[in-house]
Amino acid sequence: MDDNKNIKILRGDPRKALIKIALPMIFSLLLISFNHIIDRIWVASLGTDALAAIGFVTPIFMIIIGIGNGIGAGANSLISRHIGSNEYDEASNTALHSIIIVSVLSILIPAIILPYYDQIVSIMGANTIIAYTRDYGIILVLGTFAFLFNILFSSQLRLREI
Repeated sequence: MDDNKNIKILRGDPRKALIKIALPMIFSLLLISFNHIIDRIWVASLGTDALAAIGFVTPIFMIIIGIGNGIGAGANSLISRHIGSNEYDEASNTALHSIIIVSVLSILIPAIILPYYDQIVSIMGANTIIAYTRDYGIILVLGTFAFLFNILFSSQLRLREI
């Protein structure tokens, strides 16, 4: 089988390969950072309590993102191995199972966090601003499915870029 242009890049200069793989991830992380910066600028106009609430919700959000990144990277690695071994049915099976895992987690994470949300942020020290953390955090927790599926699909689509 002839190597396509992307395989040649991966087998060639490691710097070029790293840049080709890393740039989409860097761009994605920059977009997330800009989102947080814009959130903080806008919320700062609402007052210091609202701004502090974002600070308490951010670790919960980052844990959800970390779970998504872990599943996405693991699925990406396993799918790549199967494709490299010409095991296309196994690659498809892995992709399907990663979608099922994310679907289940998209239900479980909010189901676990939401009933204990006030206690979680209270343990973090947000006793005086629980109402603000609830207003912001519950929306993020309910949006878990969007974050997880976005990360998973972008990881799986990254296979097509390489």
